Amino acid sequence: MMQTEPPVNILLVDDHVENLLALEGVLASLGQNLVRVCSGKEALKCLLEQDFALILLDIQMPEMDGFETATLIRSRARSRHIPIIFMTALHNSDQLVYKGYSVGAVDYLFKPIEPEILLSKVAAFVELFQKTAQIQRQADQLEAVNAELRTSQARLQNFLDHANDLIHIMSPSGELLYVNPAWKHTLGYDEADLNNLAIDIVHPQSRGRWLEAIYWVQAKPATRSLEITFLGKEGREVIVEGTLSSRFEADQLKAIHCIFHDITQRKQAERSLRQYTAQLHQVLDFNDMLKRITDKLRDSLDEGQILATVVQELALVLGVNRCQAALYDLTQQTATIAYEYTASMFSEQGSVIEMAYFPEYEQLQEGQSLQLCNLIPHPIQGRVAMLACAIVDDQGVLGDLRLVNDKDYPFRDLELHLVQQVANQCAIAIRQARLYQAAQAQVAALERLNGLKDDFLSTISHELRTPISNIKMATQMLKMTLEPLEIPPSADLERYFQILQSECEQEISLINDLLDLSRLDADAEPLLLTSIKLSTWVPHVAETFMERAHTQQQQIQVDLPDDLPALTTDLIDLERVLSELLGNACKYTPPGEQIKISAEATPERLQLHISNSGVEIPVEECDRIFDKFYRIPNNDPWKYSGTGLGLALVKKRVERLGATIHVASEAAQTRFSIEFPLPTS
Repeated sequence: MMQTEPPVNILLVDDHVENLLALEGVLASLGQNLVRVCSGKEALKCLLEQDFALILLDIQMPEMDGFETATLIRSRARSRHIPIIFMTALHNSDQLVYKGYSVGAVDYLFKPIEPEILLSKVAAFVELFQKTAQIQRQADQLEAVNAELRTSQARLQNFLDHANDLIHIMSPSGELLYVNPAWKHTLGYDEADLNNLAIDIVHPQSRGRWLEAIYWVQAKPATRSLEITFLGKEGREVIVEGTLSSRFEADQLKAIHCIFHDITQRKQAERSLRQYTAQLHQVLDFNDMLKRITDKLRDSLDEGQILATVVQELALVLGVNRCQAALYDLTQQTATIAYEYTASMFSEQGSVIEMAYFPEYEQLQEGQSLQLCNLIPHPIQGRVAMLACAIVDDQGVLGDLRLVNDKDYPFRDLELHLVQQVANQCAIAIRQARLYQAAQAQVAALERLNGLKDDFLSTISHELRTPISNIKMATQMLKMTLEPLEIPPSADLERYFQILQSECEQEISLINDLLDLSRLDADAEPLLLTSIKLSTWVPHVAETFMERAHTQQQQIQVDLPDDLPALTTDLIDLERVLSELLGNACKYTPPGEQIKISAEATPERLQLHISNSGVEIPVEECDRIFDKFYRIPNNDPWKYSGTGLGLALVKKRVERLGATIHVASEAAQTRFSIEFPLPTS
């Protein structure tokens, strides 16, 4: 596709505007930039700011005529070569024409100007300007290409001279035409050495590949890649890879270009990498085994299973002939082979070893690891190589892990490290298993003691209930007996009777609570489930506490929505729970404060709240008030006596109903919340 030339500037100079307009009308069809000025001064100013392809200049102008203007244009370097066509109305003045050419005009147009002539002449000069500009651009481009070529040649030569690659060019006969300095740096040979030695610099094992590649590229234009080994001047082997390329002209071989890169270090690195990769795969395999062992040990609290797992995994992964786990009795200075894994038909499992007869146990008891090969053949194992690692934790040495293999087998550092890691995990697992067994024994002992305690409390409660009831009855009978005797009233006597009655009531209450706890712990009584509506049932229970609250200047408020869902529960247990909580609220709420019963429900649960104001339970005591016999330390207002079993019974009964209870206390207000799960529809 031809490139469209950009419009050029044409300067029109005439002191008559109508002439300028006429010129513009004729030249508009050329599609160029027409610049109009009315004086020589304006023309000179435009020439300072823009480049023009042609100037159409009127001769007869006031102040500065066309000749003066042309003279000044030719005097400036920037505008010196711009073609000038004079325009004049004087037809027959040869002297004027001569003068015009002398000041630099290239042509004359006589007025009136013929449009066709004007167009053809201006078009010719425009085309000439554009061709000249195009040629100049091409010349500039050519110069830039030549400069780049020279730069590239210099760079190439510099690259060849300083390249680390071995580069040389051979003639068809094998004579070296060019050898770069890298040959000298890498192998110690200069061009003369290479010409003299020729094939001798190639390692004998690589000469076949070298000659084959040369024959290949000599036969046709081709490139052949190869990897060979050169022999340096001092006998050092240098491994290289590269290409041989042939250059043909008119089907005649002109040269063979050879480029080789020293890959000796890379080859050494590859060998090291392969070795490292093999070690890494082994490490990963060992890590997988270690993780597998760790997971199995973590999931087990059986000491025997722990040791059996360890010896089996180690023996299978490391491929040893025998793996043993021994446990020490340091007081007796014996080691018992607790577990063994071996493919042999002879097993040493269960054997007891006297440590004093084997010096290696001195190092093992210090928590060290060791390798050894027995000089005297073992009666079962024969002469073998052994690796032993102590099973040790922060409390001492527990035993050892021992690997047994053929007598010439050297245990590697990686295997030693793995066995040490396994021994560490094994020590942790054994200690945890022993702690667990000790804890289980303690738990069993505590459960047994707790059962004895509960049995004792149940028995003593039954045994005390009858005597206490008899004492209470005897006190009442004594009081009734003394009344007919008309004994003068005595304040002390009345106080004694009150003390007897009060203490009897308290002991009976304690005994009843203990018996209730025993029954609830036994969980022998079935629930008698009834469906109730809390908004109608709770007020009847709360009514029994109204008079007591009124006497103590307290207010009881029952706020239960009518739309609460029905609750299916055991009424006897629920009533005892609610009565205990209301009784405690009346007991501890100061005068003038309020006791409130409220409830709320969601589709999943129903909550019943009993709250009282004016009192606050310390946060650290909230989780303990449901414990048996626990009483909050005496400080106002919690200074009232009690059995310490009321809230424990409440929690037991709530749990028996399948519900939960918790307490929250802050801002001088305490609230007990009972949460009942509702059946899903």
